[in-house]
Formats: sequence, structure tokens, C-alpha cells
Amino acid sequence: MSSVRRDIAELGRTEEEGQRLWQEWEDEEVPFLIDARPWERADVIVATASSVPYDRETQVAVVRPPRPLR
Repeated sequence: MSSVRRDIAELGRTEEEGQRLWQEWEDEEVPFLIDARPWERADVIVATASSVPYDRETQVAVVRPPRPLR
């Protein structure tokens, strides 16, 4: 289920409201990601099934240990 359809179903939004609100979010999120590049400072990046294809039978997720707290 897409996020827009989920919001329509769970939050009672209309199709138009759902599309508009997600577009507003994306209009702010994408420039933030381009500018801040938070993945470069992350200790762990979690990819959900909807964001990155992942086959548990053939792939292994590997992460480095977190860096010490400052």
C-alpha cells in the first residue's frame, strides 16, 4: 500500500488531500536530503522493504559498529 493510499484510508483524507500533502512533504524533504546528506553521518541506515529490494535468501545486511557517543 502506498503512503498516499494509507493516509487516505487511515486518516480519512481525500485523494486530492493525500496527493497534495505528500507533494508538499517531498518538496521540502528532497532539498533537505540533497543539502544535508544525512547518510554520510549515519551509523546505521535501515532500508525498508518498500525502499530497497531485499532478498533474505540471497543477501546479507552488514553494518559497522556504532561510533562512540560524544
